Amino acid sequence: MQDHSTSLARCIVALALAAGVVAAPGIARAAQPTGEQKTLTVAVEPEESSDSFLPSKRPLWGYTLIGGVVWAGAGVGIAGIVLQQQHLSEADAITAALPGACGSSGPGCNAVNDRLDDADSFLAMGVTGFSIAGAASVGALLYALLPGRDDKNEHAIRIVPALGSTSGAVVEGHF
Repeated sequence: MQDHSTSLARCIVALALAAGVVAAPGIARAAQPTGEQKTLTVAVEPEESSDSFLPSKRPLWGYTLIGGVVWAGAGVGIAGIVLQQQHLSEADAITAALPGACGSSGPGCNAVNDRLDDADSFLAMGVTGFSIAGAASVGALLYALLPGRDDKNEHAIRIVPALGSTSGAVVEGHF
């Protein structure tokens, strides 16, 4: 895709060459009698092209919504991992303070098991948050790169369930 200024410059050079105002290597300049004036009028109209590199124009609120989900998922993921590490550290500190080995039950063992259970829960929270952020990132790419619907030229048939005194379906369409 050409830049508008490059297209404009090529257009002006082509017009100047055609009018004989300038010469280029390999192109003969038209002879002009002395004192003759020529007027060159150039009308420039922009090409119909998208100002954006995206294939379709989508509303900005969609990008904002998806971006918010990405950031929220990443925040939940980071918080989950940080809290998991905190609970693992607390479990290690409690275990180090115990006089002997900790079995399934005993003094202080319940506190260690609670911390380890909480650490597992926070790990699941972190993984879920990062998974949501990743899925939303893929969704943002698809939203940005795939073309949108053109409702003006769309032919559609839709089947809608009918609920009420009679059961069934309603077929709707537009062409």
